[in-house]
Amino acid sequence: DAFLLLAVFFWSAYTVAFRRAPHELDQWALMLALSGITVPMLAPFYAIEWTIHGGFDLDWLSIGLIVYAGFCSSVLAYLCWSRGVATLGAARAGVAQYLMPVFGALLAHAILGEEIGWYHFVGTALIFSGIALSSRRG
Repeated sequence: DAFLLLAVFFWSAYTVAFRRAPHELDQWALMLALSGITVPMLAPFYAIEWTIHGGFDLDWLSIGLIVYAGFCSSVLAYLCWSRGVATLGAARAGVAQYLMPVFGALLAHAILGEEIGWYHFVGTALIFSGIALSSRRG
């Protein structure tokens, strides 16, 4: 929980600071710099996980998930987020964060075969209602 709270704090600080970044800043260079910082930071945690639980089978599903995590949920999502913050501002773009549970449930259903329950629909309706209310003017 402490790591999660720390991550939320740093992500929020990054989002607010990004608004002040020069517009001519190359997004690919920034992403490469951030990756160059985070990969070494995550390496010890991966080594611990590997030591305790061992490796995994390298099949088509795991390769697809690695490609998805490495490109879609990292590179593509980061570029879309940066564009949204630059265009809309941090406060208005921030409501997109509330869609993460919706996409998480959909991907868990599609990839892991998790069941979709009534509470997913209720939660999704509440999320979209909250986004609609926060997006209204006046």
